[in-house]
Amino acid sequence: MKTAEEKRASAAYIVKHGRIRPSHAVRNDAALEAAMVTVIAESGWDDLSLNKVSKAAGLTNGAVHARFADKGALGAHIWERQLRAPLIETLDTVITAGLAADASSPAIAAQTLAQFAAAMDAFIRPTVKVRAALDLAMGSRFDPQQRAAIFDPMAAWLRDRCQPPSVTPDPARAAQATAIGIWALGLVVFSNRPWVDAMDPAPAIARIHDALAHPAAAQPLPETKADYLRAAPFDTGDPRVDMILLSALESIGTVGYQRTHVALTTQAAGVSESFAFTRYPTKLDLFIAVTEAGYEQAYEDIVAFRESVAAGQGAGAAEAVTWREYLSPDVSGRRTVGIEGDRLSWYNTRMRDIAFAADTAVLDGLLAALPEATRPEMTGHLHLDFASGHGLPIIGELLPDSWQLPFDVVTTPHTASDPLPA
Repeated sequence: MKTAEEKRASAAYIVKHGRIRPSHAVRNDAALEAAMVTVIAESGWDDLSLNKVSKAAGLTNGAVHARFADKGALGAHIWERQLRAPLIETLDTVITAGLAADASSPAIAAQTLAQFAAAMDAFIRPTVKVRAALDLAMGSRFDPQQRAAIFDPMAAWLRDRCQPPSVTPDPARAAQATAIGIWALGLVVFSNRPWVDAMDPAPAIARIHDALAHPAAAQPLPETKADYLRAAPFDTGDPRVDMILLSALESIGTVGYQRTHVALTTQAAGVSESFAFTRYPTKLDLFIAVTEAGYEQAYEDIVAFRESVAAGQGAGAAEAVTWREYLSPDVSGRRTVGIEGDRLSWYNTRMRDIAFAADTAVLDGLLAALPEATRPEMTGHLHLDFASGHGLPIIGELLPDSWQLPFDVVTTPHTASDPLPA
């Protein structure tokens, strides 16, 4: 049975050409769309080309170029035809289920938890289309036409879903909806971690459900700033290397990884190309150096910042302030670097090895003192905590005003039930 979009496309073809679209052309369209999804899911949107799609579809380059003027047209087409609905519908389902969390009776709590857990599982183990859709949406930000066709409508939908414009503003409910989005999208990013199949996420999801069912009253939060998000993170001992890394950080944070050029980066750093290329022969080498310099340190910085705020305000406020800082407008560049690193680690084995090694080291360190029998459950709790950290940058770009929401309505009850030792 044809979808509504397919019916509209068929009707438009008949109006334009006065006949039904030939069956072989319809089959080729389907093959191309399937190939687009596969290429994006396996190699990423940045690495997609019309020639790669034609090869994956088993068609000639001419067949693809006849349908799409350029990569941007292809992206807009596959977003509307195959990817937008799976991502938006899955997000809508999990937000609806999360906002319906209810613990007014054991039976109702069990029912709403089951619905929420099923919705969250779609992000713990996302479909190929959901993964491809998220990569395309975040990768489309750097081209004005692609952004207008993909990212901006996605952001507008999510804004209206979390903060409905037709009702009286409810910041607490908006914070809950946005928090659900943070966890959900972060879970997609972390869905390829090596421990996913061995963990037990059910208790962690139940903990989030309970926090949503028992929101705290919003409180004034301290204005404490996370200085580490705004400071230059490099101290290699060689000022020239530091300048190259800082220039790369700024470029990737502004135009993304694909559009960053080593030559322009070194020029902006005031360093000779020969000096830079001797140390970083490729753009990937440069991004890996940027990542290695800050990935593990980021874990330490987050813990230190949360502990400093928690000492005077409590764990719930500390978590809310940490979220606010990651969502702040003035750290958009740092968020973008994190998003680009996450995107690349899905498709590049060298970047993946760095991320997996750092994540696994932190996980193993936290689990080391715990009884063996509790590790699947505790891994689930840590996995959800990690996911929130990787969902925050995505939400920060999609919902740039979300930093103003009172996230302590969620983080206060959530941290109060933290099963992990301090």
